[in-house]
Amino acid sequence: MQKRRRYLSSLLSLCSLIVQPLFSMSAEALEMEMHTRQLTYLLWQQPELSSQNPDNDFLGLYRSQAHAELRPDINFIGSRYQLMLKPRFSYDHWWHKSGVSEDDDKSQHDIYLNEGLFQLELTPTLFTSYGRENLQWGPSYLRTPSNPFFRDNGRDNPKKEVEGKEFLKFVYLPNDWMTVSVISHLQQGGMRAETSVTDTDFKHQHALKLDMIGADYNASLVLSKQEGGNETLAGFVQATLNDALLAYFDGALKRGNHALYPRLDSAHPLGGAFVPQYNNTTEQRFIGIAGASYTLENSATLSLEYMYNGAGYNDTEAANYYTLRQHAGDNLHHPTLGGLARTNLGAALDPGLALLRRHYLLLQYAFNEMGNNLSYTLRWTANLDDQSNKLTLISEYAYNDHLQLFLIGGYNQGRSDSEFPSPLRSSLMLGLEYTF
Repeated sequence: MQKRRRYLSSLLSLCSLIVQPLFSMSAEALEMEMHTRQLTYLLWQQPELSSQNPDNDFLGLYRSQAHAELRPDINFIGSRYQLMLKPRFSYDHWWHKSGVSEDDDKSQHDIYLNEGLFQLELTPTLFTSYGRENLQWGPSYLRTPSNPFFRDNGRDNPKKEVEGKEFLKFVYLPNDWMTVSVISHLQQGGMRAETSVTDTDFKHQHALKLDMIGADYNASLVLSKQEGGNETLAGFVQATLNDALLAYFDGALKRGNHALYPRLDSAHPLGGAFVPQYNNTTEQRFIGIAGASYTLENSATLSLEYMYNGAGYNDTEAANYYTLRQHAGDNLHHPTLGGLARTNLGAALDPGLALLRRHYLLLQYAFNEMGNNLSYTLRWTANLDDQSNKLTLISEYAYNDHLQLFLIGGYNQGRSDSEFPSPLRSSLMLGLEYTF
């Protein structure tokens, strides 16, 4: 309850900071734009009872969920300023939970501001903004290595919004083909009551971003620095080679990182722990995605990506990871080691890496607006190191201009001690979205 009050207090403070400048400006014509989406879906999922979640007693995943959400998007536009607000009102009901700590059905409602941004034109070529936003860029599907602020680019499930974070930005437009941005990540993410394991270790981060747009290409160069001395040189380039073929690259060279790595220790009660062993190192690691998309004669798009994740675990580190995870899972209910076991399982669940291992492959077939109604994406992603893979289907049907039906399913294949099947073996989301 105390955490909930803190988030609601932050929400009110942020709204106050954003709205207050409106009243200090001279009276002028103010244009308001608003559209609202109502999202409702049923979700079924099959937990994998691996060492990460033995008997479903660590994560306590429910097998079924009903979700309803109202998503207003509001814009107030003046001659020199813009206010964008995306409040969210949601209701969830979960049932069919298994495990030793089996609970009855659970319900929860939530009110939060996913994004809220105030932008001011200082000069015709210089803008500043402050607020909460989901700041995304880049062409790749797997991840966006050049984005130092978000590990999730939202492309796994387009119906689940990526939670906004708080930024202060200055944007300079010197000409028609170049944009210079200075971005500061100021506050820990998480306006909702739920936060991830790594959100508790928030680090301020600052970036200088240079964007360039040409006739048949666009590119960005990003220099960023995280509190504690970790610097990153990153960027992406996307080029249209001909009418059908698009090629792109997105990469980052990082010096040190805050991710957790397994360290075996015979003196430790659980055989070791997860530690940020490269936190203050000068060692550089490269993360990159090379990809291409080809448009077929039927207007479908075939995409192929390869990702090298230099920050991911090598074979030795992966073996140590699963050893520590197994020890933690075996001692989850131990009378004295249970707390340490939960700490290690939390670190194993989210060690702060874009992906767990080094080599990945993605193949995607996307058919959009077939007959102006149906679109679907079929995606196969493979971990080439542990041979696990996942198959994803994203299908949408526009019944009319306002109502859309959707189905999003995923199946993860591989051993329990591999990346993709843990902690979920499969999931299916069936729902509708109404826009008014």
